[in-house]
Amino acid sequence: MKLAAFANQPPQQLVHYNLNSWIGWNSAAGFIPPIDKDMMQDQIENLMRQASELDNYELKLPLLREAVRLADVAQLEDEGFEARMELISAANFSGHAEESLVAFHWCLSRWKEDQEIYHSYSVVWKFKWIAGSLKDFPEISRQQILQMEDELGECLQEMGYNLRQLYKLQFGNRQELGEPSELIQEYFDKWQQSPRDVMSDCPVCDDGAAVLHFVKQGQDEKAVELVEEMLDGWQTCENYPLFSYGNVLLPLVELGRNQLAQNYHQASYGKIAGRMNFMTAIADHICYLVRIDDLPKAMSVLEKNFSMLLDSKIPDDRLEFLKAATFLMTALGKRKHPVRKIRFPDRFDGISRDHRYDTRVLARRFEGEMTEIAQRFDQRNGNDYVSAGIIRSRGRVLKHLL
Repeated sequence: MKLAAFANQPPQQLVHYNLNSWIGWNSAAGFIPPIDKDMMQDQIENLMRQASELDNYELKLPLLREAVRLADVAQLEDEGFEARMELISAANFSGHAEESLVAFHWCLSRWKEDQEIYHSYSVVWKFKWIAGSLKDFPEISRQQILQMEDELGECLQEMGYNLRQLYKLQFGNRQELGEPSELIQEYFDKWQQSPRDVMSDCPVCDDGAAVLHFVKQGQDEKAVELVEEMLDGWQTCENYPLFSYGNVLLPLVELGRNQLAQNYHQASYGKIAGRMNFMTAIADHICYLVRIDDLPKAMSVLEKNFSMLLDSKIPDDRLEFLKAATFLMTALGKRKHPVRKIRFPDRFDGISRDHRYDTRVLARRFEGEMTEIAQRFDQRNGNDYVSAGIIRSRGRVLKHLL
């Protein structure tokens, strides 16, 4: 696998253990103390144990990063593999997919060298996550994305699994790459018609992917119907139906089901607020609030979650949040008093001392940043799918102002 955009990145700045006090502290004199691998293994085990006891994935990350670093310093490959596998999960569920890509690149290389040593099921399971996240980075080419599909398909067949997950990946990629609707539907149907096996995502995750597909294809009634079926069931997972609530907020307004949209907003927003892996869902909630003209509430949601925009390294997530911010500022700019007091984080590079901003200026700024990312995706995809999608979204969210 080639993840050229990430594989050569410098390591993250790490915390907790500082080995400089005993490794290479006197390297100028030509003396480097030997590494006590037993002590290092104990430290790694302790870090892994601490991480396992935490429910918050964001808090797990620094512990697991440090475990990876210690394993690399001591050249403990097995420990490095296990720490990275845990890091992949924590990064994936905390909105840091860019770290997952780097860690998985390392793990996949080691697994290919000796599949007997490492747990193949776990590797292939995480392979699905990584293959599905590549499309969110415009610096990863269309060719690399398709190559990853081929590689996942080979792994699934070699391990004796069916190709249901490959078809799901292919339909999702074709959708985000702006391929023709007929081709997207072809892979969607192949995925839906394939039998489930132990490598399949949970039923709620699958339903969530179908909901998003229906929304993107303009099939609002199908999307809403499927979410209602999801809520009638007993299963939930880490991400769903929380993402799906956000996906159908605007479709519900379009269908005139305003009370149900409000119910879904109230039932789900509090569970995703401040969680960076739900950045796109939070953007959905902002767009919904702008659409129903509840601009004070939309501003409150933006302020409370704006730090995500400064922290996220995932271009697709940033694009969706910038889109919501642009629409909100555009709506505020059309009001009688476009200058508003907004509480942005102090590290926002456009911070105002009195926290007062001309929302028309902010709308232009956010739109510029959004457009730059969209153009990068369109260049990668070879079409105007992302830019055209922004125009459609603007018409839907700002419909009452146009």
